[in-house]
Amino acid sequence: IGGDISPTPGPTKRCQKADSPSVLIAQVQPSYSMSDDSEQRQQPAPAAFQVPVDEENIAQTGGRRPRHLEQRMEDREGITAEVMTRRQAEAEERRKRKEAETIKRVSMHHEKVDKISKDAEDRKKRESVS
Repeated sequence: IGGDISPTPGPTKRCQKADSPSVLIAQVQPSYSMSDDSEQRQQPAPAAFQVPVDEENIAQTGGRRPRHLEQRMEDREGITAEVMTRRQAEAEERRKRKEAETIKRVSMHHEKVDKISKDAEDRKKRESVS
């Protein structure tokens, strides 16, 4: 596949504000086309954008914890080991109490279901006898 590669002139755009600390440079490089007798292909022109980093346009990502995690760490600072073990024991008690209540509630539900099904069976027997 023979053909020559020749640059097709493309626009170059430069935007700059002298009064502002932020500078925006947008360049569009020339696109290259490969010409052949039967077919022409044109590659899209690559664009380069250059924006300087300043306080206003950059998000705090690296090196800092999110604020809610910092708050949780600050809340833990005054806690002693015995306070932690007491809180863990209280949490365990709450879990056990909640589990016992759930088991009780489920067993009551099963008892109601059993009673209803037994009543239904008894009713069927009485109706079939009569």
